[in-house]
Amino acid sequence: MKIKTLLIISYLTIIIGLSGGFYFFFRVVNRELTNKNIKATAKGVHEIVVNNFNLSTKVLTKIGEHIVSIKAQEAAYKLAYLLKDVPRPFDYEALRTNTVLRAAATTPVYSYGGESGYIDVYDTNGLSIWHPNKRIQGKDYKQWKNKYPAMWKITKESFTKSFTTGYYTFVSKKGAKKRRKFMAAVHITNTPFVACASVYINDYFLPVQEIISKGEIDVCSNVFDEIYQAAEQNEERTRIIGGIVLVILSIAGVFAGLWFSGTISSPIRVLSNAVQKIADGDFSAKVKEKGAPEIVQLAASFNSLGDKLVVYVDDLKKEVAVRETYQREIDIAREIQQSLLPRVFPAFPERNEFALYAGVQPAKEVAGDFFDFFFASEDILTLIVGDVSGKSVPAAMFMAVSRTLLRTVCSHEKDLAEAINYANNILCEDNDTCMFVTLFVANLNVKTGEIVYCNAGHHEACVLKENRKIDLFGVHGSPALGIVPDVQYKTGRYTLAAGDKIVLYTDGVTEAHSPAKELFGEERLFEILKRESNKSPEELYGKIIKELNGFQNGEIFDDITLLILERC
Repeated sequence: MKIKTLLIISYLTIIIGLSGGFYFFFRVVNRELTNKNIKATAKGVHEIVVNNFNLSTKVLTKIGEHIVSIKAQEAAYKLAYLLKDVPRPFDYEALRTNTVLRAAATTPVYSYGGESGYIDVYDTNGLSIWHPNKRIQGKDYKQWKNKYPAMWKITKESFTKSFTTGYYTFVSKKGAKKRRKFMAAVHITNTPFVACASVYINDYFLPVQEIISKGEIDVCSNVFDEIYQAAEQNEERTRIIGGIVLVILSIAGVFAGLWFSGTISSPIRVLSNAVQKIADGDFSAKVKEKGAPEIVQLAASFNSLGDKLVVYVDDLKKEVAVRETYQREIDIAREIQQSLLPRVFPAFPERNEFALYAGVQPAKEVAGDFFDFFFASEDILTLIVGDVSGKSVPAAMFMAVSRTLLRTVCSHEKDLAEAINYANNILCEDNDTCMFVTLFVANLNVKTGEIVYCNAGHHEACVLKENRKIDLFGVHGSPALGIVPDVQYKTGRYTLAAGDKIVLYTDGVTEAHSPAKELFGEERLFEILKRESNKSPEELYGKIIKELNGFQNGEIFDDITLLILERC
């Protein structure tokens, strides 16, 4: 028996009994009292319908939230699987032309009334990757943060959280009324993407709610007809008979109403409790598939939900275990890499001709940038800053080879150009990965301040003069190491005056960019150097790194390496 039929029988049983009793009992009074009873009865019917409507809306909305969240998780898992073999970094235009990926990323969300929402995908910077409306693809969601602050708040939280839900109001087109939308966002594993399911939650179970609303109209109409008929047929009955009938019908109506109400609300309560168990992590929760057809269908969908969640959770646990193993290996690699770089400062406490400080801040777990310094002879201090192509583990491995090779050749070969030539030829051998390293090497005579330098594809060196002026030197146009063998590298000379500071850095400093894609640039670096010229190399290093981190809002896009030496 359908919910509509159950509601009509329940309400008619109660209301006809009560109304008939009232008509029998008060027929000796007058027709006005009968009209008052009709109004009171209509109000009672409406309140019962409204209460049941609100209860069903609350429960169905809660279930709808869980189902929409599962739809988002299902899309995220499917996209994670489809994207696992796609080369990185992702080519967004190529991804959008992939029909399989687009179909998975823009899946419609259906309810009993048909399509109620959709899935879309954006990255953790707020850029739309896939959207059912192709005009939105490629747009930045930040442009709507003022118009739809609640939507932007949920979207922004999804950048750092694996799972986020919430509500916001939305206007689908110009002139339309604002409507309440539910949004569930799930991070797509091993990608910078977020899968988001959005539905008009009030419409999600609209067919069921329309049945309830229609029941109110039918009940009220039937009630009024029955009351008038009962009043006309029982005008001549006595007050005693009317009273007896009132009591009998009232009692019967109460019991019948309670029975039918229980028949309607019991399955919904069972489903609500089972949903709570699922929310608490008990995926084995099941419900009996009995009752009205709508309830049976809903129960069947719910019972399949637990099994799917068990599979999803198992897969997630396996993935987490693999990632933890990988992270442990990365941590070990980071420790090994850090051990290769000088870490003790002051580096040469027995030498008072200079003060020196340097460091690397990796963009990934391990870095491709490196620095080094050592005495090639008693008074010649060799300074090295390098930047390996790429990032993460491959760059770190090439960095370790490059750093070890350069320390060896620069320690034994007095001619700096010959040392770099030799190192380049070694790195070019069997370089199947086509990796390379830009390099700035300087041999500083700590007594005289004379520098013999070689630049291999790196940018200029920067000197902060004692009068706060900036001097740049060292561009020769030679290629990076590891690209072309038998290159004849050139050397140049520069004299560092007492009080001057030489600053060697990688492009992770000047090419750092803000969330708005604005470059940090050389001018900002030079302004910091001038403003903090009275600071020691270590203090100056800290100031620059602090400014860079603040500018990038904590998101480091490239390795950052700084080496600062002051001639005392």
